[in-house]
Amino acid sequence: MVPEAGLNIHSHRIDGLALADADRILSEPDRSPWEVICVDPSQAELLPRFPSLRFALGLHPWRIPDEPDRLQEALTALSRQAGMPQVCLIGETGLDGRASCFRSDRAYRAQEEVLRAHAAVAERVRKPMVLHIVRRFDVLMQLCRQLKPSVPWIIHGFAKNRRLAEQLMDHACFLSFGTALLTHPELADVWRSVPLDRVFLETDDDHGHTLASLYRHAAALRDMPVDELQRQLVENLLRITATSAPSGKGTRRLSGK
Repeated sequence: MVPEAGLNIHSHRIDGLALADADRILSEPDRSPWEVICVDPSQAELLPRFPSLRFALGLHPWRIPDEPDRLQEALTALSRQAGMPQVCLIGETGLDGRASCFRSDRAYRAQEEVLRAHAAVAERVRKPMVLHIVRRFDVLMQLCRQLKPSVPWIIHGFAKNRRLAEQLMDHACFLSFGTALLTHPELADVWRSVPLDRVFLETDDDHGHTLASLYRHAAALRDMPVDELQRQLVENLLRITATSAPSGKGTRRLSGK
């Protein structure tokens, strides 16, 4: 079945909310099971109440705790909660080169350690990992070579050039495009070049554009019906959450449509 609005692979709908407020939003009757909602370990106790919804569980790099004990507690909680059936993705975790986004220099320097911890959890529970990468794609690709992940890694909010897309595809990454596709015409060629079985669409934390408008635009750029694009992206998620690795791992398969 194709969801009416399409799959949204990355949504911050309850980001930073207290448990009571998050519970109220998740309880709304029109909540789509095809919206993957990001939660951190402190919110995971809500998940058993919503068995029909999908979640991505992880510690965003901007929210890495300053204190080592608190960081270890968060990572321990992540490891314990990651096997919950409502959790379909691990993350978002990642690497951000903008030190000003972090609570402290200690938190900034802990990013790689935290990403490695998420990657280990993702491998253990056999679930794909979602990544936030800003200005540190070189480090990411080094980690791909070192860790050799057997579960898919999804680069969320991809808004870079075709050459970088090719390099990430060489490492079997999936690319998720956000609403930047609506406002940055230079991304059109990149979007068209990535195989349909290796992409996703997302709203992230953008409340100014609708998921429907993103799907319409993305489908028009590929000259295909919206429902066909919706169906393909749902199939992508079902495939990578049901198998241990993306098809064509280790090969670059860039194409047109």
